[in-house]
Amino acid sequence: MRKFCMILVSSFLLLAMLMMPAGASGMQAVVWEAASAVPPVNVAGYPRLDILSNGTLILANSGTIRKSVNGGQTWVRKDVTQNSATTVVSSSGQTHTLVRENWQPFVLMDGTVMLSYRARTANYTTGEFYTSIRVMYSNDNAETFINEEILVENTASAFRGYWEPFIIQIDEDTLALYYANDLDGIVGGAQQNICYVTYDLETKTWNKTQRVAINGISRNSRDGMPVVTQLSDGSFAMVFEAFDYNRRSYNGVYGQSPFVISMSRSADGKSWSTPVPIAAPQNITAGDRCAAPYITTLGDGRIAVSYMCDEDYIGTPAEKAVYNCNMDVIVSKGVVTLNSGIVPTTGGVSSSFEKLADPIAQVSNGYQIWCCVEYLDGRLYAVCSSGTNDKSESSKLKFRRANLSLSALTSPDAVSEFLVSNGESSCENGRPLLALMRWAFGE
Repeated sequence: MRKFCMILVSSFLLLAMLMMPAGASGMQAVVWEAASAVPPVNVAGYPRLDILSNGTLILANSGTIRKSVNGGQTWVRKDVTQNSATTVVSSSGQTHTLVRENWQPFVLMDGTVMLSYRARTANYTTGEFYTSIRVMYSNDNAETFINEEILVENTASAFRGYWEPFIIQIDEDTLALYYANDLDGIVGGAQQNICYVTYDLETKTWNKTQRVAINGISRNSRDGMPVVTQLSDGSFAMVFEAFDYNRRSYNGVYGQSPFVISMSRSADGKSWSTPVPIAAPQNITAGDRCAAPYITTLGDGRIAVSYMCDEDYIGTPAEKAVYNCNMDVIVSKGVVTLNSGIVPTTGGVSSSFEKLADPIAQVSNGYQIWCCVEYLDGRLYAVCSSGTNDKSESSKLKFRRANLSLSALTSPDAVSEFLVSNGESSCENGRPLLALMRWAFGE
């Protein structure tokens, strides 16, 4: 089967070369579709996307899965919490009522859908705090989820714990689940590491030994909200928000502990490079921040990164600082691989990236938070929780799409490189081959 797939891929490569426009150069611009192309969903939260093998989009948010067979035009809601525990008894004997947050779906090659999330003490004020990272599983295309499993859990005497899980496959046999951990911070719980556990695909078991991917404590930083993408050369890039307590110098001046978006890369998903800041507020001393990032790899090998930033907020500041943010999306100017040069920012966006037009229009007193971008089925999807602080617009999930194709690969060498890096999985997941077909036929 794989041999047939590679023959098919090779045939499309030949077609791509024959159809290549003479003298074509440069990358394709990312242009958003009309804002009305994907109607909003009347619910707020922390949205995360993936796609089933049959092309159905799945959206995890606020304890539900929503499914769309028409690119986000309509969604069918599925409740996923019916098979999960509502309470847990800690080792001290205390009973904790649980709340579940930070849902992230991940579709395995065999069609299994893993749903990871944090489960913690609800309505916490004082006393013992319970924290955990958990997963559930679906074997019926995200219709139902069963077999809730605890991967890491602990208790603390303050609001400190495990946060924001993210799953990705790092080799043929292994998944990695990354999460933020501030239990071990030494400055009032302020510092934070990014840790991970692994899953063996053959034995279908978790190795629940906690390992450190990004050591924020050693850098005196609060590193959190990790998201990982596989790059076109098979390596990995991670973005996360960094809250720098070292007051490092950016552009010759010292910041006031701002959140910035940092990126690290890894050959194997286990050992990671020294983080590089790629997005920061223009005025690093003003206390503005860039936070809650997401990353995805486009079909042409570039990467897109979303985050929320408060320096462009228009209107009266909100009581809660998070509601002073709007969504930004940046795209690398070239293909990003393990060893690609990335210029650290000294305030603003790194010169290795360009900032796209706002996917979600900014309005007076409006906010756009907990955003993400995903390249799925040949499209770039942007989604965030959006509303207004004056309550003129209730909070809801807003979407924007950009249609992309392999027309961004404007030379035979570029197309060849893309297929070499993706060919082994082209027939298994369908995405690279589908994108190539769309490009070849001018779609």
